[in-house]
Amino acid sequence: MDERELSDAITEYLNNTQVSSHYEFIDDFCDIADTRNRTYIEVKTDHFAYAQILHAIAKKNIRNAYKFGVADHKEIRFFRPPPFQVIRKFATEFDPELIFTPSQVDKNDLNEKAEKMLGAPTQVIQLPDLSATPKYRFITKSNLNTIKAMTDKYRIDLNLLIDWLDGVGEHASIKVNDDGWLVNTNTISLFTNETEEAQRDKELLEFGGHRRPKHLPIRQKDIEWFESLRVRHGDLGDILHEVDRLMPRKKKA
Repeated sequence: MDERELSDAITEYLNNTQVSSHYEFIDDFCDIADTRNRTYIEVKTDHFAYAQILHAIAKKNIRNAYKFGVADHKEIRFFRPPPFQVIRKFATEFDPELIFTPSQVDKNDLNEKAEKMLGAPTQVIQLPDLSATPKYRFITKSNLNTIKAMTDKYRIDLNLLIDWLDGVGEHASIKVNDDGWLVNTNTISLFTNETEEAQRDKELLEFGGHRRPKHLPIRQKDIEWFESLRVRHGDLGDILHEVDRLMPRKKKA
């Protein structure tokens, strides 16, 4: 499990187990953020990047963080932030202009210094074996932000994908073909990222040809992720309501 996969797994785990959580994988100044609750987490597979999260908070000028955390594959350690000026002083001592990349900050000596400065964590969450990836990833209201981040990358309309997945169940019938398109092998249905009305309008014109879906082809590294997506019919109403809430205002119009 690489850092991205671990971040996704931690995001889903936190949203499923922590009350009123809204974590998202953001892959920006840190790996995971719950901006509503002003919480930020840096993830590494085999160590804790104390210096990196402090440097990120200073660089982004986040003065109102409620808590931040560092995580590896075994646990998450949360801390209440010291005063912002203390964080900034720590970061500017080795990077006066705050221009270092994250990899330049993730050094043993800086992590040791940051850990000593922070002291004991205020909360430690022990993680289960997240490497045991479930056979299917069920889309839920709580993990929707993580799912949407991936579908947005491929310009997939999440509403349409959820409708298409409804009824598939726990069967190994969703595959990505050689062209990068999603296919239900049971029904021989291609996901075109279009409404049924739009599909019907084109059927006559494209009779005998190959329909090209209205999204970017799925890349090799993301095939397993897409093939594992499922939705429970009983969750459909709540999920689609949440998708509608997350849609950009201009798209709703």
